[in-house]
Amino acid sequence: MPPSSPVPRPPSPVPIIAPGLPAVGGNGSNYSALFLFGAVASILGALAVRFVRSVE
Repeated sequence: MPPSSPVPRPPSPVPIIAPGLPAVGGNGSNYSALFLFGAVASILGALAVRFVRSVE
């Protein structure tokens, strides 16, 4: 994180996006959208980490 950033960012966008997902579809209890988003986010994260060769 750059030192000039006034607000710390989470390492993942999931905590920012997830609270609004149950509202998708109208009645506010669409937890399948939340589950699907979590699955897609975890798969994308696993694929991104796969290409990390080393850590300094």
